[in-house]
Amino acid sequence: MFLQKLELKGFKSFVDKTILEFNSLSKTINKKGIAAIVGPNGSGKSNIADAVRWVLGEQSAKLLRVKKTEDIIFAGSHKKSQLGFCQVDLYLNNKDHSIPIDYSEVVITRRIYRDGESEYLINKNKVKHQDVIILLAKAHFGQKSYSVIGQGMIDSVLTSSFQERKEFFEEATGIKQYQIKREQSLRKFKNSKENLKQGTLLLQEIKPRLESLTRQIKKLEFKETLEKKLKALQVQHYFYHWQEFDKKWKIENKKWKTENEKYQAIKNELENIQKKLELLEKESSREEIFQKLQDEYNFILEKRNLLLKEQVILNGKINLEYKKNNQQDLIWLKNQQLNLNKQLVSIEEDLLKLEKNIQNKKDFLEQKLNEEKNIIFEINEIEKKIFENKSKLEVEISLSISEISNELEKIYQLQQDFVDQINKIETAEEIKEIKKQAQIINQKLADFAKKLNPKNSKEKNEFQKKLLDYQKKFNEFLNNKTNLIDKINNSKIDLEIEKQRKKLIENKKNEIKEALEKIKFEIKEKEAKPLDKKEALIIFEKENKKIEEEIEKIDQEFKKIREEINNFNQKEQEKKENLFILQRNFQDKQREFNQISNFINEIKIELTKYETKEEDLKEEIIKELGETELENIQKNKIDLEILNEKLSSDLSNDIFRLKHQLALIGGIDPETAKEYQETKQRHDFLLEQSEDLDKTIKSLEEIIVELDKIIEKQFKSIFEKINEKFEKYFKILFNGGEAKLVLIKEKEDLKNELNQEETEEEALLHSNKAIEGVEICATPPGKRLKNINTLSGGEKALTSIALICAIIANNPPPFIILDEVDAALDEANSERFIKILDDLSHKTQFIVITHNRAVMEKAEIIYGVTMNNESVSKILSIKLKEKIFGSLYSKY
Repeated sequence: MFLQKLELKGFKSFVDKTILEFNSLSKTINKKGIAAIVGPNGSGKSNIADAVRWVLGEQSAKLLRVKKTEDIIFAGSHKKSQLGFCQVDLYLNNKDHSIPIDYSEVVITRRIYRDGESEYLINKNKVKHQDVIILLAKAHFGQKSYSVIGQGMIDSVLTSSFQERKEFFEEATGIKQYQIKREQSLRKFKNSKENLKQGTLLLQEIKPRLESLTRQIKKLEFKETLEKKLKALQVQHYFYHWQEFDKKWKIENKKWKTENEKYQAIKNELENIQKKLELLEKESSREEIFQKLQDEYNFILEKRNLLLKEQVILNGKINLEYKKNNQQDLIWLKNQQLNLNKQLVSIEEDLLKLEKNIQNKKDFLEQKLNEEKNIIFEINEIEKKIFENKSKLEVEISLSISEISNELEKIYQLQQDFVDQINKIETAEEIKEIKKQAQIINQKLADFAKKLNPKNSKEKNEFQKKLLDYQKKFNEFLNNKTNLIDKINNSKIDLEIEKQRKKLIENKKNEIKEALEKIKFEIKEKEAKPLDKKEALIIFEKENKKIEEEIEKIDQEFKKIREEINNFNQKEQEKKENLFILQRNFQDKQREFNQISNFINEIKIELTKYETKEEDLKEEIIKELGETELENIQKNKIDLEILNEKLSSDLSNDIFRLKHQLALIGGIDPETAKEYQETKQRHDFLLEQSEDLDKTIKSLEEIIVELDKIIEKQFKSIFEKINEKFEKYFKILFNGGEAKLVLIKEKEDLKNELNQEETEEEALLHSNKAIEGVEICATPPGKRLKNINTLSGGEKALTSIALICAIIANNPPPFIILDEVDAALDEANSERFIKILDDLSHKTQFIVITHNRAVMEKAEIIYGVTMNNESVSKILSIKLKEKIFGSLYSKY
């Protein structure tokens, strides 16, 4: 591997893209060659060495000869503006795969911006700084190696302490890559030890809780076993009670169905009777028919009476005409007046009798109304008793208080409306409506009885009986009220008939009065003026004949009306009889209906009890076993053979015993199992992690020990070779003398003292520090020196060069940048120095920044560096084979 090309852009004084090609050096047979970079002081030659050092990963601003890293970017001049970034590309020929990657050419790029952002790339792929260091270490060179050697390093090799010098030799012996691996392994070892420590602490914290949870889990498992046994017994127990309850319920339900069939049959009969009653009521009411016939009768009668009256008057007039004098006519009129007065007296007597009869009817009606009031009072008393028991009823029913209260209020309101309607009854249609209201109240009371919570309490049973008694009394009073209303209605009709008769008599009385008035008028008229007898007779006879014809016609109509009235009365009598029969049948059926209804209500109450018990049993089963088991019990999914066997033993005692055991165990947090699983998983995970960490620690410990052996072995082996080469090159450069390298080890007693107190981790850390440093011993020919600090400047430079050449010879790097390391050498020493470089260039490529003529003569390529007045460095490339050294050197 060798340095193929170097590209700079914006790095320090190299503003423009600058390329230095070193590929032609490798064409020399068996040599990698020497390239020289020359130029006057301040031209920017050393910036090339800084660029190589920087691209290889150097982080120290001091070694890069700047105050801060951003200063390596071209800062600008009076003619050139500053740049925003700089970039260096290092091209390495890797055909021999010294760097273990599958690329024949490796390009390492480093780029930095003024904001401080920095990038590393390998073959245009972004990588980390550490990746570059590790990659170069595998090829035995890097930013801390001797790949770039400046005058400062030459001086520091001898002036540094033996402890600082040790790091230089670690680079030289090629153990850096192993040390990096060791440092990485040691970091992992420390982290693993810390993680193991934390894991152990966590395990110690978790262990007591896990043990406690384990005990609780065992307790929980035992409790679950008891609960399963208890559940099995409870299933059998509840199934047995469910079956017993179901049998009783079916018996009561069968009774209810039987009675309900009777109830429906009687209800249908009642409906049929009701329909017949409605049909009778739909016919024209007898009051309307009677009134119509009576009006016709009165009209015809009144018309007939008027005609008779006129006829009487005309007959009187005719008779008078046949008399010879008016005196006889007056006498006749006066006789007529006397007869009419007698009729008037008789009518007044009839009116008195009729008024007395009407008064009797009114008294009878008043009596019946009083009876009606008494019945209403009794109904109100029943209603009051029901209302007074409202608070007790609210406590004893299973419905909510507010719901019961609403039901009572509704019933109370219905009763109030019912009583109000009873007080206003006047017609049969209203009676029918009242009956419907009574049925609604009965139904409300029955529904209300359903909602009572029938617990096994004497008071509730007595209350239910009282409620039924009240209902029976209510129905009896209602029937009495219905009969009484019928009587009252009949009395009202009779009273109305008597009133009509009175009206007819009064009309007749008025007619007689009018006739008397006419007779009085005629008497006065006769007394005042006699009539023309002949003419009057003719007129009177015509009028009399006409009146007779009309009377005959009216008599026929009157006869017809009388027949219709007789027929009406006959039909009314039949209707009354039919109505009475229907009402009596209705009442009988109503009583039977009420009895069955009451019995059904009693059955419903029993069914309600069973339904309440069923709900209680359901709630108990759900509470004890859950809804699934309730469904299984309801669907008869229990093994009856097992049940029958268990029924012989006392299930209740077994259930009580198991419940007692469970009570002794007490409650266990249901989250315990979940917490146990989580804690167990965490414990097992931590235990597994701890075991893995323990294995990792042991493995890392073995790796570190093995690396220590490799480092120690390789360091000693290569150190001895470097020592031999150092002595060789020292003698070449000094034409004799003595030189050697001495390892400084820790004192044995101090090492033992440290080992007694240090931990395992500290022992591993200390195991690679057995060598404390490296001492350099150099004695030029003819001198006896005990300390290299007594050497002259030139002697120190030659000694440092000898040491560096020894290191290069032992572990030849791919290339080395030498930055004016020969500045302190005279011409003779320069000749010896270039002879050594020429020998080493067989395996190492040298790029030498120099002013030395001898070096330039040996170089195959020379790059000249100049700086213009814009403070920008420029490169000039010259092949030395053109033999122009003198003229080129004279320019500088």
